[in-house]
Amino acid sequence: ALGVRKYEPPLETASRGQDARAPSPEPPHYDLEGLRRWMDAFQPGEQVVVTEKLHGSSGRAFVSRNDFLEQTFHIGSHTRWKDPGGTTEWAVAAREVGLQEKCSSTMAAGYAFYWECIGKVGGFPYGHQRGRLGLRVFDVCHVRSRTWLAHEDLETLCKELDLLTVPVLYRGPWDPGVVLPLAEGQSTLDASHVREGIVVRPAYDRVDLRFGRVVLKYHGEGFLVGKKR
Repeated sequence: ALGVRKYEPPLETASRGQDARAPSPEPPHYDLEGLRRWMDAFQPGEQVVVTEKLHGSSGRAFVSRNDFLEQTFHIGSHTRWKDPGGTTEWAVAAREVGLQEKCSSTMAAGYAFYWECIGKVGGFPYGHQRGRLGLRVFDVCHVRSRTWLAHEDLETLCKELDLLTVPVLYRGPWDPGVVLPLAEGQSTLDASHVREGIVVRPAYDRVDLRFGRVVLKYHGEGFLVGKKR
């Protein structure tokens, strides 16, 4: 409405290499606020879903369609869009699970998938053999409407597409005494290392006027202590 367009840096000057143009429309940028800062974001007894926060590289994928219904597959890191045919960890992980084909299916039309690329970060293999990467979906957004799937619907869609999701640790009423201890202990995907922490969200998506969408992360003390060593 204001005639303002997003700045796109020239590809030849973009950092980290193998960058690509953003899709149009572009899926929303993804970031999480900390639960320690917004501990009052959830109401006592509110139904929440708690998932394990995985320690890897955040990725995203989206299939855009032009007026001729031609499809273009896009993958990206947390901040940049990458060449799907390249050798970045996001491209490799996407190819290993056939992500392009799955995102191109009719039931995935219009949805952007947000996922964690795991298996590369040292000390956090999540059960993957050396040199192999995994991919776990943690959120899904309908790009044009800017609406996010409830976690139950996310799980249903990913199951239909044969995509793995992040592990669910708890479903039930919000109770800090029950939820916060879930950030500690070993990963549910690999008992050889600790959990990074947890992500807490309402059973049904909503926003908080102070910071936006209510999806909050909480790092475990075991993970934080290990990082300081």
